[in-house]
Amino acid sequence: MGGFRQAHGAAPIRGRRTFNSSLEYIANTTPDRLFSWVPISEENLDDGFRQLSFGEFYNSVCAAAHWLDQSLGKIGDDFASRQTIAYIGPNDIRYFSLIMAADRTNRSVSTSEGRPYSTLLLCLPTNTTEAQVRLLKGANSAAVLSPQSDTYVWDEVLPQLPKVRRIVVPELDFFYAANGPIYPYDRDMVEFWDAAPFLTQTSGTTGFPKTLPITNASMSASDMISGDIDGSDVPLMEQHAPVSGFVRTTIANFNPSAWASGVFIGLLGPLFFGSIAVIVPASRPSPPTVEYFQRVRQLVPSINAAFLTPEGIRQLYSTSGGLDFLASFHTVYFVGAPLDNDIGDALAKVTRVQNFMGSTDAGLYDYFANADRKDWAWMHLDLSGPWSLEHCSENLYELVLQREPERLRGAFHLHPELDVYRTSDLFVQHPDPGKKHLWRPAGRADDFVRLKSMTTFNAINIERNIDRSVDIERSVVEGNQRNAPFVILQPAAHVKYANDADVLEAMWPGIESANEHLLPEIQLKKHLAIIAKPDRPLTTTLKGTTQRRKAIGNYAEEIEALYKDA
Repeated sequence: MGGFRQAHGAAPIRGRRTFNSSLEYIANTTPDRLFSWVPISEENLDDGFRQLSFGEFYNSVCAAAHWLDQSLGKIGDDFASRQTIAYIGPNDIRYFSLIMAADRTNRSVSTSEGRPYSTLLLCLPTNTTEAQVRLLKGANSAAVLSPQSDTYVWDEVLPQLPKVRRIVVPELDFFYAANGPIYPYDRDMVEFWDAAPFLTQTSGTTGFPKTLPITNASMSASDMISGDIDGSDVPLMEQHAPVSGFVRTTIANFNPSAWASGVFIGLLGPLFFGSIAVIVPASRPSPPTVEYFQRVRQLVPSINAAFLTPEGIRQLYSTSGGLDFLASFHTVYFVGAPLDNDIGDALAKVTRVQNFMGSTDAGLYDYFANADRKDWAWMHLDLSGPWSLEHCSENLYELVLQREPERLRGAFHLHPELDVYRTSDLFVQHPDPGKKHLWRPAGRADDFVRLKSMTTFNAINIERNIDRSVDIERSVVEGNQRNAPFVILQPAAHVKYANDADVLEAMWPGIESANEHLLPEIQLKKHLAIIAKPDRPLTTTLKGTTQRRKAIGNYAEEIEALYKDA
């Protein structure tokens, strides 16, 4: 273990810890504590895994920090000298070491001053060239990083950004074998609460992706609830649900390391919650097959929780032996989208199913674990503090967050002008009089639609493109948690034919024009189209916008029939 400075002072205060202050304390006090299981080979799963201690991870972070300074120059405290760097690489420990190292080397800066971000930008390798260029320009990136195996991802990007440098990141052995001098870190959350240790990006399904800063303040909301699980003597139903069961839990991290959820399991969980991540080889299948996941678990028998997207759970559940395999975990966490009712109900009979819900701006939401596993789809929201539900329409309520002067919340550092942050997440109350404390997520108040595949798109933008057609008066596009989107079309007054099929043919060129700008899985299909009836027109608000919820309700039966026929 190379060059630790002596532990000093008390442990960082919960809710005011940064990634690096937490690592600094753990590595100096309990360096042999297990941080993660890492694969011995990135190509051959059967080679197995080895343990990576906090001390070893600390050394890899310090080595990466010194390497960044040597490769890009040491960063001063003044804003003008700071820089953003972008990284794409295999799903391995380098993501987490570089996030920590970028923060240590002052490559992070206040996000509340309207200035360009300076931090580590985690780009998705699936971005188009134009999308990568826009992201790098928007983040004011000074350099792009990748291991030698992935340098090709920048080949078509850099000719358009001649001032951006390409830096080759060392191989994994450099990080695993690090044992050199420390790289000091003594910052406090109070001083750096609005700094962003890293940037993620939106999916950009229907447009160009945008950067999303993950600030220290954003993470503090998650850190605040870590006190619920500092000891196993806390009853489950008194624990905050997002992280209940995390103590001494070992979780296989199948989420991409460039995703916020991947960083949560691989980095924030071990640092704040005491969980242990198993980093599976970069060559893993996605989503994981039962056979692959079973082999991972044979090699690391301590894995006792599954953390998956709903699509990953569907894939496992639908295969032979999948239900029994999922039942062997003490908790199956799902993240990113709702889980199918039938799958969740079946799993809840054999194990605990836990929603993992929050937002980039506000962090994890505050809610308790449910007493009855059958209530897996419902949330016991903690409304005793800054969170409240405001009536939205009919039986829908929106979750909102009030500003607290004495407590850090990322939403109000990203949006300093606000005193109330609206999450856009809608809920309905449980119909059982004895369970009025339970609320079920009912979708979003905004305009985005998420398919079962987790592909997300802005329905309003598509509708606007459709409505440009002279043959289409108005349209509504939806399909949340469906395999594909549907469209309701109201023909222009001059479009008059004997039957709906001919009307649809007359309008379809407008749909084809809109489809040209969409990914294949989002493109609209004729068999998922409805022609609005004269007695149920697509009505508008006083502002001239389509009343989308009313339209979807008016055509609920036809919508269900479309998918049954499909």
